[in-house]
Amino acid sequence: MCNGEGHRGADQTRERSDRAMHGFTLIEILIVVVILAILSSIVIPQFSNATDDAEETAAHAQLNVLRGQVTLYFARHGTVTPLGNDVPSVIHALTAEELLSSVPLDMNQSAGGFQVSGGYTLVWDPSIWSLEALGPDGSESGW
Repeated sequence: MCNGEGHRGADQTRERSDRAMHGFTLIEILIVVVILAILSSIVIPQFSNATDDAEETAAHAQLNVLRGQVTLYFARHGTVTPLGNDVPSVIHALTAEELLSSVPLDMNQSAGGFQVSGGYTLVWDPSIWSLEALGPDGSESGW
């Protein structure tokens, strides 16, 4: 009953299943690599925008803290008490009044102010008693 052909068919099936167990084909690996490349090209630019947005938010927060401390200074002393003509004198006056415990800012002599996160620079406008922010390119930020 067994003419040998039945055994050969079983051997071929076993050989195919053994070969399938060895790994992925080159085409399958290339498809996975292409899919990963497409996904990374979509995701990576979003992370770089998130960094820029975080730096801008940090700079805005630093500006708001300093503006709040300037307001508190004027509430204590009135607007007749001079606060200064530039950011260093404002920071010094706020620190002397213990309204600032530390100054997390770097002096930016070229802009006459302090460098904060994201390349923004804070400058003091004594005519309106206000801190203003300049963008990384030196233009007004509108804050």
